[in-house]
Amino acid sequence: MTLEAHISVSRGDFHLDVRLEASGGQVVALLGPNGSGKSTTLSALAGLVPLDAGRVSIQDRVIEDPERRISLTPERRGVSLVFQDYLLFPHLSALDNVAFGLRARGHSRREARRQAAEWLDRFDLGPKEAEKPRRLSGGQAQRVALARALATEPDLLLLDEPLAALDAGTRSVVRRDLRQILDEFGGSTVMVTHDPVDAFALASQVVVLGDGAVTQAGPIIDLTVRPKSRYVADLLGLNLLSGTAHGHSVALDETGATISLAEAAEGAVLALVHPHAVAVYTTQPSGSPRNQWPARIESFDLLGDRVRVRTAGPVPLVGEITAGALADLGLTEGQDVWIAVKATEISTYPR
Repeated sequence: MTLEAHISVSRGDFHLDVRLEASGGQVVALLGPNGSGKSTTLSALAGLVPLDAGRVSIQDRVIEDPERRISLTPERRGVSLVFQDYLLFPHLSALDNVAFGLRARGHSRREARRQAAEWLDRFDLGPKEAEKPRRLSGGQAQRVALARALATEPDLLLLDEPLAALDAGTRSVVRRDLRQILDEFGGSTVMVTHDPVDAFALASQVVVLGDGAVTQAGPIIDLTVRPKSRYVADLLGLNLLSGTAHGHSVALDETGATISLAEAAEGAVLALVHPHAVAVYTTQPSGSPRNQWPARIESFDLLGDRVRVRTAGPVPLVGEITAGALADLGLTEGQDVWIAVKATEISTYPR
């Protein structure tokens, strides 16, 4: 079931103008900072927020087109939305929560409960069918919400931060289960997330929003190789610098500092530096590395046996060192240091 959507919505000073496509069986992840329009996009697809302009169709069936005065109600769209907090009915059992959508579509109580029981069995929740939501774990509640959404056999599944409410220990297990569920789902899926791990594990395509517009879209590998915004670079743990290239040097927009390149470039570029390529020194390094700058340590982030060192200075970069190196160098927040990057470790591409 192919989704084709042009969503144009205005709310006060905020204007959303987004184009999305998703083929049957494909999962598209929506990424972006708070206020970029992700949840509004989901709500518009679900029919909870009307379009001011644009068009939404699923497999050539138009479900909304303001110009033609077409706007199907949410229950007629063939769309299921799983909210971040799941919104299970607290007074209903797991079985009746799943049966609810089927009952709303005209199934008898007996038939709806029969199909709901089958869905709970598929999610390994058969023994929990009589339990109310308050008696379910976070992972179990999430699977009940997914079963309820899929029981109606939607053409389009919308997931709003599907794993955000889970603790870290549960998230990896549920992520694996969700991957299997989405692999078996024949419709299109659009998922909002702030977690790049979820996007990498569950989606094949990514659409990045910023201020109500698409800032980058494509396969996930494109984001890792050529992020187009500081937001994406920070999300992936990469350094992204903006500047103007002339031959083998780039003048940075923010500070005017110059970085040297191994390969020549021209014009407005983005320079990408992986944290592992950033060396940190307590004194100015000897020799003649072309890229070395004074810096001050702003903060540390622990990542297992690795440490991210965030620095400020003429070329603000995040470096990555081992926990042992951190101890050996005696680094502390606020300390003045030197950072260096080999020219061969800097890649550039047009903005």
